[in-house]
Amino acid sequence: MLCAATVAGCVITGRDLDRRYAAVSDDPARILVCHGYGCDERQEVSLTAEEWGYIVALFAPPAASAAVERARVAAAIGRMERFIGPKTGTAGDQARSAVFTFDARGQMDCLDESTNTTRYLRLFAAHGLLRFHAIGAIAYRGRLVDGIGPHNAATLRDIATGQEFAVDSWFHANGQPAEIAPLDDWRRGWRPTADAPPGGGNVGGGPALP
Repeated sequence: MLCAATVAGCVITGRDLDRRYAAVSDDPARILVCHGYGCDERQEVSLTAEEWGYIVALFAPPAASAAVERARVAAAIGRMERFIGPKTGTAGDQARSAVFTFDARGQMDCLDESTNTTRYLRLFAAHGLLRFHAIGAIAYRGRLVDGIGPHNAATLRDIATGQEFAVDSWFHANGQPAEIAPLDDWRRGWRPTADAPPGGGNVGGGPALP
């Protein structure tokens, strides 16, 4: 893909991105996945019953608090990527994708990542896996003049407190837990420190992979 097209992806605002690409099916056997930068490639994939059962098991027993539920969400996003990557050719997706690239095959920019993560979150919600959170629209940050580069992320809203959180899977390679941070902090340029484990290290082990 040409550089110009690559740059265009992450400058689409969250509302436009959500409207264009983030429609969701509640069927784990029909998941539309974006990749190739700017949602240039869209591919429908299926999770097996065993794979989807693993995702469901990550949320059992039900979380006792919103914080615990967010940790499970972070882990589940990583596992979704791990299952889907070999089916879409994105298993080798690298962390913090370059803004400029001449070959985006198998890679995902923040537009792809935020769209896919939003779809996964809506799938979790449709199956009753979330008790403490509602799914928000895709968020956007960075106006260049503020010193923060253009970037997008999925969002969650704590139902009890109204606090919003960014759910950002762009910071790590395919299959790693997503980062979840208060949306206000994320809009101000938040990013994980270089030595922090993916997902803040608070994601739990989960059941054995199928």
